[in-house]
Amino acid sequence: MKKSSEYLDSAGAFLMRPVDASTLGAFRFIFGILMVGSTLKYFYKGLIKSYYIDSKFLFTYDLFPWVTPWPGDGMYYLFAVIGVSALLLALGLFCRLSAAAFFLSYTYVFLLEKGAYNNHYYFICLIAFLFCIVNSGRWMSLDALWKRKFDPDSQAVTVPYWNVLIIKTQVFIVYFYGGIAKLNLDWLNGEPMRHWLEIPAGREGTPAFAARFLESEFGVYFFSYGGVIFELSIGFLLICRKTRLLAFGLIFIFNLTNQWMFKIGIFPLLMIATAVIFLEPDTPRNFIKKCLPRLKQDRLDLKPRPSRFRKSAISFVSIYLMIQILLPFRHWLYEGHVSWTEEGQDFAWRMKLRDKGECRLGFFATNRETGETSLIPLGRFLAVRQFIRMCQRPHMIIQFAHFLGKKLEEEGISNPIITARTLVSLNYRPPQSLIDPDVNLTEEEYSVFKHSKWILPLKE
Repeated sequence: MKKSSEYLDSAGAFLMRPVDASTLGAFRFIFGILMVGSTLKYFYKGLIKSYYIDSKFLFTYDLFPWVTPWPGDGMYYLFAVIGVSALLLALGLFCRLSAAAFFLSYTYVFLLEKGAYNNHYYFICLIAFLFCIVNSGRWMSLDALWKRKFDPDSQAVTVPYWNVLIIKTQVFIVYFYGGIAKLNLDWLNGEPMRHWLEIPAGREGTPAFAARFLESEFGVYFFSYGGVIFELSIGFLLICRKTRLLAFGLIFIFNLTNQWMFKIGIFPLLMIATAVIFLEPDTPRNFIKKCLPRLKQDRLDLKPRPSRFRKSAISFVSIYLMIQILLPFRHWLYEGHVSWTEEGQDFAWRMKLRDKGECRLGFFATNRETGETSLIPLGRFLAVRQFIRMCQRPHMIIQFAHFLGKKLEEEGISNPIITARTLVSLNYRPPQSLIDPDVNLTEEEYSVFKHSKWILPLKE
């Protein structure tokens, strides 16, 4: 029987064995270019001003209330940092420093508004963080060219295998946990997919035969069950060399179909790009060699070498992956239907699972001294997109109720009572109350660590 020290030695040797750095470098380049394009969109469409400068109220994350928009033109400068650091990361110049600048600036913007939460923004934050740690600049980078200029005999074109493995595992988790989350009665009964398919079916330019398929029950279950099967299996197909080509084809079809049907921004392209990291480590290098045979190629040294960072690598990989494996299951700690209460919904890869399309919400303020109750006009404080998100999410409703309480006190109403009346439909059920209308929300708290009793249970 092996001793624990022997297992650690074996794990360390496995994680630290040198592999070609070309897949990691290629993915770094593509990731950086995609992020540059995404950032330019914010400038081109005026989203920086409308989302962050003109907004009268932002829903900050509970653990990060100090994250607020930069004053004046500061948000433009912040997005400039995001774009420039993404470009430098793509070019491979000061890779870790560029990755750190991108991670900090992008994550800061991510934390400004939880109403804008999206799994693909969270995924980008995680990948950027990993680029701060791994050595992604050893191939196809200005850093590598600079190093070779001063050290022509440098053999530093390999990386420890854990640099590649941790990104592979992160991608595997995104797909696999997305599939696990879909193993629920609503999804397996075709909801909300049944109603979502009506959108592309009725879109101008959709061929008649495709529209009929999308509107059919067969089409509903094809996409519902096909999505589950794809997400649960694609990680394993990518790992196995014999099925990898099939996996690449399925990823391409799946993500482009998602983009056509749901218009979900950069995420499909990013997930297609992640397939690069599953190639054999020397594939991009060999491709460049065939395309540009005259280009000088680095010599690889794949002999195992002792490393003083072995224990640190094992610790980091273990802790990081443990968090990523356990965090998506935290909704089991709360009472109620997670898609209804939203407790444990975010940071869990619960993607495209719920629709709360029919949603009504009104806030009422009662003056304790006069007993007078009035409906609060929300247009004073919120954009329509913010209201739509808040209407669906209890943690945003109570945060806004606390804001209203403080605002009314500033206007001379002492200790007002704030209540909310809601009607929400989850996955096309009959609308029902989400928040207890008799509760004074200014006296209630929301905690990410416990269930909130003022959220009414879902009537199945």
